[in-house]
Amino acid sequence: MAKKVCVIIASESDKDVGDKAIEVLGKFSIPYQYEQASAHREPKRVEQIILTTDAEVFICIAGLAGALPGYVAALTNKPVIGVPKNVKLMGLDALFSMVQMPSGIPVATVGIDNGKNAAYLAIRILGLKYPEVLAGEASGNPISYPSSSPLQTYNFEPPTSSPSPSSYAAFPLFSSEPSAPTPSYTPPQTTPPAQKMEQRNHIVGDWGVEVKKKEKARGDWLQY
Repeated sequence: MAKKVCVIIASESDKDVGDKAIEVLGKFSIPYQYEQASAHREPKRVEQIILTTDAEVFICIAGLAGALPGYVAALTNKPVIGVPKNVKLMGLDALFSMVQMPSGIPVATVGIDNGKNAAYLAIRILGLKYPEVLAGEASGNPISYPSSSPLQTYNFEPPTSSPSPSSYAAFPLFSSEPSAPTPSYTPPQTTPPAQKMEQRNHIVGDWGVEVKKKEKARGDWLQY
């Protein structure tokens, strides 16, 4: 079987995330190609890997500027999965770089440092063409899914006549008990506008002496 997944890490410091992807691919017995090449420092090597590999899906892992997945996606029409690496800024710089690709050059981006999800996504992509890759893991045990039981359908027919009060024996409120009285509504008391103005113009001091508020001089613009 030809190599189907090509995993490329931008530097040796990204190997811990790449190893997580390789671990999942190994469980499903998916052949892979493991490479290390930088889009900035070794663009010719990245281009050589893309043109010579027989892989059908690429997993690219990079941090900081995170240019590797986008560079690979610009060189091939095959699916490219990007994995942002947490190097600086909690990995958000690489994450934004991968998800904000220009139109026509897509990169399927997974979570930060989530090499496992990248491998699972690659397996699902391969499963569209090679269903056998989803059959089971390296143990050889096939994955069995429980068959769903058919849905039971019910024919509901509305009653032709209104039910008698005796049918509501379990609910006394519907048969014999009187209905609860309707509560009366009393609107809240509102203060007339003129009285409100009068209340605002007077202030009661600490000793109960009513003091009239001083109004600002409206002719002097310095008062506003």
